[in-house]
Amino acid sequence: MIMQTNVISWLRATADRFADKRALVDERSSLTFAQWYCAAQSIGSAIAESLGIVRQPVIVFVERRLE
Repeated sequence: MIMQTNVISWLRATADRFADKRALVDERSSLTFAQWYCAAQSIGSAIAESLGIVRQPVIVFVERRLE
């Protein structure tokens, strides 16, 4: 087993193994692990680009809902 050193590495590995399994569910919608990984990458990349950050981590705090 490979040790995961950050959340995005864990999410990528989990999305590779369980792409179509639901990862997040609320009253109105759900996301699969593949969709969650894609959204996380998009959000982090957009923030990094807007701030001019290159090859540095971006931390995003969100509420516990899928909106």
